[in-house]
Amino acid sequence: MRTIRQGDIVTVQYTGTLDDGTVFDKTDENAPASFMVGADTILPHISDAFIGMKEGEEKTITIPPEDAFGPWDQNKVQKLSGIILGDGEVPQVGQVVKLKMENKKDDVYGKIIDAGPLHVEVDLNHPLAGKTLHYAIKVVEIRDNPENK
Repeated sequence: MRTIRQGDIVTVQYTGTLDDGTVFDKTDENAPASFMVGADTILPHISDAFIGMKEGEEKTITIPPEDAFGPWDQNKVQKLSGIILGDGEVPQVGQVVKLKMENKKDDVYGKIIDAGPLHVEVDLNHPLAGKTLHYAIKVVEIRDNPENK
């Protein structure tokens, strides 16, 4: 039985959990995910973990924060003068908001961690920053990439 190589198209099942067992990502049992091994559509450490695996094979991998979404960074917590959302609503603590930043081309998302009458404090870190990620992975199918022929 052949093993997965760089550039193969694979169909997989996976469950991503945190150290405390909280599930943060999971494929649907009836709808596995497909991707090209080595493409930048998923974290490189996840993609690389599939190399050498066979159909039906399962394993668990652990990805430290520095290889996932980086450490949590206090510099990404910003105090902004009061913001009002598009519908006139004042943001609430715990709410995720989309912001246009002057120095960024794309919108950024942040979580409100403090809100007062004149300011809000927004955490712009990725929600999984600073977290160790654990993935239980299973190979469902391996296909040759037609572009590699």
